[in-house]
Amino acid sequence: GYSSFEYSDTVKAIQDCGDLLFDVVLTDIRMPSVSGLSVLDKIRALHPEKPVILMTGYTEFEAAVEAIQKGAFEFIVKPFIPECLVNTISKAVEHGRLRTLEKYYKEELTSHVHQKTRQLSEALKRSENMSREIIQRFIRVSEYRDINSSCHISTLGLYSNKLAEVLNMPYDFVDSITSASSL
Repeated sequence: GYSSFEYSDTVKAIQDCGDLLFDVVLTDIRMPSVSGLSVLDKIRALHPEKPVILMTGYTEFEAAVEAIQKGAFEFIVKPFIPECLVNTISKAVEHGRLRTLEKYYKEELTSHVHQKTRQLSEALKRSENMSREIIQRFIRVSEYRDINSSCHISTLGLYSNKLAEVLNMPYDFVDSITSASSL
């Protein structure tokens, strides 16, 4: 069985949706103060993963199509067979559970992707810093071998940097060409 909350006041029912734990909304299309389609819109805005089942005592093909287009889980015409209603509610509960699970998994995946992206970004920065350090060490080693070569290497790096800047190259390219020219 299922527990239910019954409301005769749709405004109060919609207000309580923020505080109550529920799996499915079952509402009529025609009500005194608010239409079922309006309830559908409000529930979908507050809880997009919660299924809404609409029912009516009238054969309203246009309303049924509109309800399904707006995201209603099912549209039931009264009088209905109780077993069919229970079956529809069971399917709606399972559908809502799966949508909630999907939402949770998407949030977890997004969080995991952000975390891994941040880790990769940090690793890339460390790698770039290590590459720069290695290049600087090679330049220092060359200075010990021959002071003329050392001056030539430094000058070549400066010229490459200025040329790339004058040509309005992207910062990453300027940085890369400056480092690579020293080799």
